[in-house]
Amino acid sequence: MTSRIAIMILEIAGNYPEDIIVNAGGPSKLNGKYVGWITRGPESHCRPLLSTEAIFDTPAQAKEAMQNIVDYCIDEAEKNLSDNTNPITQFLSSPEGQIVQDIVAESKKPNS
Repeated sequence: MTSRIAIMILEIAGNYPEDIIVNAGGPSKLNGKYVGWITRGPESHCRPLLSTEAIFDTPAQAKEAMQNIVDYCIDEAEKNLSDNTNPITQFLSSPEGQIVQDIVAESKKPNS
């Protein structure tokens, strides 16, 4: 797995469901099929993370496929973060990693 994919897996898993959107659109003018996509939520300016070609027969199929990817990301992140030999787990367990976690937690608090 490339580091870019690993980062995306952690981004999706770490922000679902509060700041991840799973959606579908179409039909395509070219083939009448639907696309699926995963984006960050409004707090993150709906930044695109992943999308498909127009390959699904219905919007429901497209959304289900995208949800399956989100579920995979959550499972994969949990599996990797439970491994104490994983470099990410080691970093998050360090004092520096705790500082990063505190900053992220603070940034997710609603504005007062």
